[in-house]
Amino acid sequence: MKKVVFSALMVLVLGTSLVLSACSSPAPTAAPDSTDATDETEETVSAPAAEVIRWRMQTYAATGDSMYENAVQVAERINEATGGRLVVDIYSGGAIVPERQEIPAVGNGEIEACTEDIGEVKNLFPSSIVIAEGSLSMTAVQALLWHQGEGLEFSRKVLEPLNVHVVAPNAILGPEIWAHSTKPLNSLDDLQGLRMRVRGVPGIGLAKLGVTVSEIAGGELYESAMRGVIDAFEYATPESNWAMAFQEVADYVYLSPYRCSYAMHHVVVNSDKWAELPDDLKAVVTQVTSSQVVANFAKSIDTDAEALQMFKDYGCTVEPLPKDIEQALIDEMKIYYDEQSAGDEFYASVVAAQRAWAEKCNLQNIR
Repeated sequence: MKKVVFSALMVLVLGTSLVLSACSSPAPTAAPDSTDATDETEETVSAPAAEVIRWRMQTYAATGDSMYENAVQVAERINEATGGRLVVDIYSGGAIVPERQEIPAVGNGEIEACTEDIGEVKNLFPSSIVIAEGSLSMTAVQALLWHQGEGLEFSRKVLEPLNVHVVAPNAILGPEIWAHSTKPLNSLDDLQGLRMRVRGVPGIGLAKLGVTVSEIAGGELYESAMRGVIDAFEYATPESNWAMAFQEVADYVYLSPYRCSYAMHHVVVNSDKWAELPDDLKAVVTQVTSSQVVANFAKSIDTDAEALQMFKDYGCTVEPLPKDIEQALIDEMKIYYDEQSAGDEFYASVVAAQRAWAEKCNLQNIR
């Protein structure tokens, strides 16, 4: 009985409380008369404008170069996809910081971002050139796939000390022309005493094969070949080399992927600026950059094929590099990469990863 009474009292107390609470609540305000509303000045409260983030992105390439145009396309697509919340302004090589010094400049905040071959910091990190341009183990197609996963991880790790974030590859250049030559190259014997401009690691291997190697600047190659200072030279892809008018100074064009099978270019952003970027904008920048590399590669295959035909139509002899020269360079380069790997654990891990990936691709005929 006591429990029943107690329960009844509790119900009563709660019910009373609810009623009091309802009564104590202020009555709803009556809507203003429409006549009165017209006498008052209306105030429109506008939403605060979205913050606009602005990046200066420098590429190493000059205005009009295909790599400059690639960077412009990346910027335009980012600007559009973000609805103007992130605006990327493109600058040509040397416009803000010295050409080929873009990556360190991004790290120290002189510019917010760049598009560059990460191998340009090879003097700081020797493995960077192997990540960006390979160790003669992967084709361009295999490299493109490798850089979607493991290769991108290596790229980010090697540049981490510079306070930069590697977003993704934005472009890949396919195999460069092995060499333009004023003399025919029919066999390994023809390399003896050949005066050839070769940059980077391949020059080490060719020097061992009897070539007199020099590193003349690209802008001086036409004049040097015309004056007979050099007998042969490498530069870049067929499209770029045709634009340099090398057909006018060298009759022979030799093709082989075994000097520079590809060159990967990445969008690189200052780490602090990347951390400040909202997650949705990070996703947009990553997606735009990643999709650009495929479009660029497809276009370059077309334009390089057209350029090779133009060399032929001009009267140049365009043919594969003799196999004995090709194999001799492969053997020397393998020795070099093995020697470098012996003294650098990270370098060794990159070379081993590329060789393992190439084996997986070759097994499935993905070349």
